[in-house]
Amino acid sequence: MELKYSKGGNIASFNSTIPTKYKSLEEIDVINGNNLVSRIAEVMDSKLALDEQYFKFERKCLYLVRTHKGSKRVKVSIVDGSFFETVPKEHLFYQMFLNVLRAHLEKKKIEISREALEKVEEALSCVTDQTIIATSQIIGRGFSKT
Repeated sequence: MELKYSKGGNIASFNSTIPTKYKSLEEIDVINGNNLVSRIAEVMDSKLALDEQYFKFERKCLYLVRTHKGSKRVKVSIVDGSFFETVPKEHLFYQMFLNVLRAHLEKKKIEISREALEKVEEALSCVTDQTIIATSQIIGRGFSKT
């Protein structure tokens, strides 16, 4: 269960994670940058944690949402992750990158062949794993133009 809170009546944004219907403990550990959640789950689940797929098992995500923080109108709700998952994350990431690429090509008036764009789309369709996206990245200076 993830806590989301806001001062107003709207639900706070999801800056650190993509809200989804299911997540594994393995994914949660990578997103959080530590294994606190999985260690607690392991203690709570005791014998179940011995299963080799325990950390990869997809668990239902719930969000504890608190609105109107600091006022007398505080409202607390438990919301199923599927409520926020309008597009499956496997589709969301590569479509977002593809949209960004298309917008830049249009803005800079760069034309590429349909075949090249299809190859890029095919390559970007592999970008589906939030745990890889959520980890710290080392960004180099880029490709040198020779």
